[in-house]
Amino acid sequence: MNANHIPLIQIIGIVIAIAFALALYFLPSIVAIRRNGPHTAAAIIINFFFGATLIGWVVALIFATKRPQPVVVLYNAPPPPR
Repeated sequence: MNANHIPLIQIIGIVIAIAFALALYFLPSIVAIRRNGPHTAAAIIINFFFGATLIGWVVALIFATKRPQPVVVLYNAPPPPR
């Protein structure tokens, strides 16, 4: 048996672990894209550059889940004629 031979089950396990780690790392980006919120670009950029830090990952997740503020329009009626 070759000393450099890795069993197929270990290769499959490594590939699954890497895929899971990448999905977890890019979770804020995935959420932002799926929700299509107002801060999608910010969430993706923060996640890509600062996701390795726990704070950056949490900030990106907050941006990804933030809902847009409702727009409130106030109409001022003209004053009554004199």
